[in-house]
Amino acid sequence: MDLPASYYGELDQRNPVLSAFKREINSFITLMKQVVSSNNQDNSTYAKGIKILVEIWKKFKHRLPLKLYQEHMLQIADFLFGIKLYQLALRQGYSLHLSQFSSVKITDITNVDQFMACFFPEGLDTDQNIFSMKVRAMQGCALCIFELERQHRFLSQKGLCKLLRVLNFMRTMMQAFQQHEHLYWQIYNGSLHIYNVCRYLMTMQCSAQALEYLLWASISLELSIPLMTAKYLPVIVTLYCAVCQCYYDNHAEVQAEEFARRALGKINELAKLGEHSEVPATRETQRAYKDASIKLGAMIFKRAAFETRKRPRTLYKSKIKSTLKDIPNVPWPRTPTERLLTGLFECSAAQFLGILEALWDSNTRPLQMRMPEDPELQEVYLELLSAGISLLSGVTGEQRYDDHPCLSPLVLTPNSTLIDLAISGESFWSFITISMCEVQPDADLILDIVLFLWGKMKAVIQRDPLQNHDKWLWCLYVLYEVALACDLAAVDCIMIAEMSHTLGMLLENAAEYFLETSTSGVCERDCDDAKPNSFSILESSSTELLQKVCEVVKRGLEALARGVATLAPQDCSAFTDFAFIQDAATLIEKAGMEERKVYMSSTPNTISEDKGKGIKEDGRSPPPPPVLLSRNDHSMSFAPAPYNLEGTSVLVPALRSGSWGA
Repeated sequence: MDLPASYYGELDQRNPVLSAFKREINSFITLMKQVVSSNNQDNSTYAKGIKILVEIWKKFKHRLPLKLYQEHMLQIADFLFGIKLYQLALRQGYSLHLSQFSSVKITDITNVDQFMACFFPEGLDTDQNIFSMKVRAMQGCALCIFELERQHRFLSQKGLCKLLRVLNFMRTMMQAFQQHEHLYWQIYNGSLHIYNVCRYLMTMQCSAQALEYLLWASISLELSIPLMTAKYLPVIVTLYCAVCQCYYDNHAEVQAEEFARRALGKINELAKLGEHSEVPATRETQRAYKDASIKLGAMIFKRAAFETRKRPRTLYKSKIKSTLKDIPNVPWPRTPTERLLTGLFECSAAQFLGILEALWDSNTRPLQMRMPEDPELQEVYLELLSAGISLLSGVTGEQRYDDHPCLSPLVLTPNSTLIDLAISGESFWSFITISMCEVQPDADLILDIVLFLWGKMKAVIQRDPLQNHDKWLWCLYVLYEVALACDLAAVDCIMIAEMSHTLGMLLENAAEYFLETSTSGVCERDCDDAKPNSFSILESSSTELLQKVCEVVKRGLEALARGVATLAPQDCSAFTDFAFIQDAATLIEKAGMEERKVYMSSTPNTISEDKGKGIKEDGRSPPPPPVLLSRNDHSMSFAPAPYNLEGTSVLVPALRSGSWGA
């Protein structure tokens, strides 16, 4: 009989039930650490861990005090979440904890009344430990669902709906807590979670759906008096800027500028209240206010730079600038754009930040951006580019580095960013360097470059696939390496297969060309000037080139396998579909065999079977197989072999070549 822990006295290290519970929990933690650290794809250890955890909860549920049991359940859930085992953390942690109070899932909660009835039927003023654990489990469920959806490379419509239900639950929970001022920290946490989910939706081109929740989170912070202080200003400004960005993403520029100006007004009001307080402003407080003014100023400049240039069609228009040479060679500020920059921002780093924000369009990928058709907008873009070049070269009227050689260069790193320079009021010179070892290139931008270059190369190579493309072989080889590094197969399996096939074909052609030139004794190197010296493949032997073909094919297959695994559904649907396909294939094969048996049983033997295999009744042999004349990568040409028909040798004209796709 399993006795409860209270039977053995105090709940200390000497309690055998508590000791056994902690021992099994520690064993489970050790096992799961091995699972996440191992490169082995075998899921048997993971399944073993799930079984162990289920048995632990079942074994000790009635032997431990309820609060202790629930607290350890949440601790295990937090541990699993930390090692990114979100599914297990959700099912055997957070959701299991909430199921003790209600069977309703958080994604099924639609209003405050339902929320209170399911999880707080006695109100919010109950035991605060139980309250905290419930809220912790709710937020854990929401974050696990979010992380599971974010693991997919693409956001499906089903996934979008699930995340919107998560956001709706977070908003409902914040609504329930808003009337209780002492729960302001739950409003703060809820706003952070809403921002993280909405930020992901914005990257997935779902800014329209994220806007209302970001607005809700920002207004909720404003309505909470304890949160409207300089201490929480970074979070408040982050939400303000996210709302503005959503407006810009949805082409609502007027609303974006209006909200930015409103937000800047709120920040100024908060700063004035701080001035009248008896507590002196710290350096961190001053930095927070400057950070807010710069970021919101950039959001205002993003529209103001273009809106102030719109003129009525009836007014006289001066000559519109069409090139950078048309920018007047006068002291800074030279143009209306530069004058607006100096009016909004104090230092060159902040001005450059404003230029970057004005030029950025989240609806268009960088390599797809084009100059607008409106001449006046073209002029603004030219002025923005000219201002950026001037800021980088240090010709904006501020002190130059050449005049002060004792100044040390400023370094941009992840720990010292452009906004840090803008807040500190540093000048922005051309000698600013970037720590390349700490900066990772944007993955989407690299992918765009790979797709762009592959489109150009593919057109040239397909124009004449049998030509010896020495120059393109080097380019394609480098591009192929980059495509594998940025995991192109996880985005487009067909494209990585095409690249592998084309590169292998060019390497085979190079090997054949090497053999031909070696046999004839001719070694032509007319293309040496066009080949980079660092590319040694073109100087390899035919054997080495063919080995490269095998290597390319092998790496391509490995990339395709990883890509298929990434693009496959993460739930059990893939295994279900595969099993269904296997069953269907088996049934089709059985049906075919049955039909064949029925057909054979109802069909008399043929003459050839009666007289001898392959010999007809009159003794004539069947025609021989056709003769292959030529072949390439796309087609084959055949001709019938000579055939003695009634003692006469007959030659039939050659067949036309047929395409593989015919």
